[in-house]
Amino acid sequence: MPEKEKDLTDYTTDYNRLRAQKARNVGSVELRILTNLAFVSGEHWVGSQNRVLFTRKRDPNKLYLVFNLAAQMLYKMMGRLSSVAPVFRARPDKQDPKSIGKTEVVNKLIKALDEKLDQPSRTWEILWWMSIGGVAFEYIPWVKDATMEPLPQFDEETNELMWTDTQSQEIVPESQRQERLMQGAPVEQFVVVEEMVLAGDVGSEVLSPLQVFIDASVRSVDDLSPDQAVYIAKIRTLGWIEANYDVSDDTIQNIKDATEVRILSTDLKQFGDPTGSVHLQDLIPRIQGTVTSNDPDMAVVVERYQPISEKHPRGRYSAFVPGEQMLHDGDNPYESIPLVDFHWSPTTTSFWGDDYISDLIAPQRFLNKRLSQLGEQANASIYGDELLGPTVKREDIPSDYPAPIEGGLNEAGIKMVQRRDPPELPSWFMQSVDLTLKLMREIAGGVDLFSEQKFPGQLRGPMAVPMLQEIIDTQWGNLYQHIGQRMAKVKDMRINRVKEYYPPYRTMHYTDRSMKDEVFIFQTSDILRAGTDYSITVERGSLVPELRALREARIREHLQSPLSVLYVDERTGRIDKEKIASDLEMGDVGREANESQYRKLGMSLVERLWQGQQLPDHIPMPFWNLRVIMDELESEMATTEFLSASTQIQALFIEFWNKCRQYLIEASQRQQEGAQQQQIQGAVAQAAQQAAAKAAAEAIDSAMEQMKASERLSGQAPEALAQAMMQQQGGRPQ
Repeated sequence: MPEKEKDLTDYTTDYNRLRAQKARNVGSVELRILTNLAFVSGEHWVGSQNRVLFTRKRDPNKLYLVFNLAAQMLYKMMGRLSSVAPVFRARPDKQDPKSIGKTEVVNKLIKALDEKLDQPSRTWEILWWMSIGGVAFEYIPWVKDATMEPLPQFDEETNELMWTDTQSQEIVPESQRQERLMQGAPVEQFVVVEEMVLAGDVGSEVLSPLQVFIDASVRSVDDLSPDQAVYIAKIRTLGWIEANYDVSDDTIQNIKDATEVRILSTDLKQFGDPTGSVHLQDLIPRIQGTVTSNDPDMAVVVERYQPISEKHPRGRYSAFVPGEQMLHDGDNPYESIPLVDFHWSPTTTSFWGDDYISDLIAPQRFLNKRLSQLGEQANASIYGDELLGPTVKREDIPSDYPAPIEGGLNEAGIKMVQRRDPPELPSWFMQSVDLTLKLMREIAGGVDLFSEQKFPGQLRGPMAVPMLQEIIDTQWGNLYQHIGQRMAKVKDMRINRVKEYYPPYRTMHYTDRSMKDEVFIFQTSDILRAGTDYSITVERGSLVPELRALREARIREHLQSPLSVLYVDERTGRIDKEKIASDLEMGDVGREANESQYRKLGMSLVERLWQGQQLPDHIPMPFWNLRVIMDELESEMATTEFLSASTQIQALFIEFWNKCRQYLIEASQRQQEGAQQQQIQGAVAQAAQQAAAKAAAEAIDSAMEQMKASERLSGQAPEALAQAMMQQQGGRPQ
């Protein structure tokens, strides 16, 4: 057997082994996920047996109600998880000071790719599959011919970037542009030559756990041993296969004639009309296969990734139609397997761990049953129960039908149906419903505080709800951390795709915090040392959801306690409003944009200092945000690299830091002097007012004495008093 055919047989056998492992008759991972999908979609009256998910046969005289609380709890949980807004940053390698400037480029790329790939939608899909299936995957390939974009043009012979001289309208290479700049031409005179072309780009696809096949003993995709592999199965049209792989027309025809278009091992069977909003066959058509003859011709394409090993130093990537055709077999085109797995629970026992929905199914079934019985009791109370005659069958009498019953009388006019009062519900019936609802809320992740308004202990007042809500959120803290760390890995893979496949120059854009569209020309050479210049991490503080009301209360308490020093600028001794705004995470986009700008400036100045460049005397500028710039300086000066730097480099850092500090001290002194002048002026004004008031009081007392002395002279006292008051006011009698 040729090696290529043998590999196809081996890959197909291993793929089918993993399919069977995930779809076994008892404890099937596949069946559990499909059942969860059915419940979330509103189809609750389902059963399963021997790799078959089916709707149960119905008694026409009974009700089969569905109150989809499980789905509503799922949406609340996903909303809680979505409220977390992790912040991802490139962290420079302190052993290489030049990487400091490059990290800002990487941070821009992270934002630009998030916007281009619609990160909120990707996150929503990941949370969905984690909650329903316990596992979700993000696939990060390079997609050729992904989009039409304006790409910079290069000289075919010299590979120099081409520019348009807007003054002469000439197209010149980079070398001539540099010559003209040396001759005094302004930088803005030149514009990069761009042309709309079909370009490749970074891809992002969220995969369900039903599409990925891996040994259950593996803890993560990153932990595959050299002889293991992960398989990704997708249903593709034959046209797509022909466009993406080098196959002949005969091969395409063989694939069309020989394959079964199916990824699921479980059958889906519907008995009667669905009680929910979806037919079982429509649960997941993307992996169920062709439904009608009108659908285009399709086949199952399986991609296989194998990790790095001594035999395969670059790993292995294969694509094949199971049992039919090898489409590709060679080295992995990426630095690692381009797949990141997200888990709802730790993979301590199995790769296919627990999910959110499964534990809600039992109480949901119970509630549906009880509430259906309650509805039947209501019908019986309205329409009565039936004692049937010998010629009347129960299926002839609908449970919810108030009209006269056909066949209720015989030919002699004798009643064949007799009504009787329904039995009363037992006292515990509604108690069981209430208890189940309570337990269901607990299983779902805690009591809904905003609906029940129940507060334990001494917790009262307006802060009770947010504080208790945060207490509940702490049980999901490990999940928040896991999601943040795995997303950081996704960002790192995307940047590596840029490093590997982007052209030398590419125009990128993203929307900043101030809702401005920032455009920049990205040079791939800036990140060619990915993984050595920097690493992408998630800020841990950004992974904990916290209500603003709780943040405000905490900061208010700190400002009224010894912890108020946390919000004091140690350089000026004054309250730092920016620290408070940052802690509150308030949407002061102007301040945030300003601080971000000065951090960029600070990193640029730091890079120049590391290069031994003497900064001009006019730096720093009086209007600069020196606090932010000094933060960047102090961060560098607090490293072991700074201690081992040359005396000259250290002196440059210290000199510039002292210059910034002196500016701050002088500014603070001017503020204090201004405040003192205001205090002096205020004191003088206050003393003058006090002296005037004292003089007025003395004048009034003198007038009163005159009044007492001249009481016998009627009518003179008021005049004397008025005259004294007028004199005190500096006026004259009118």
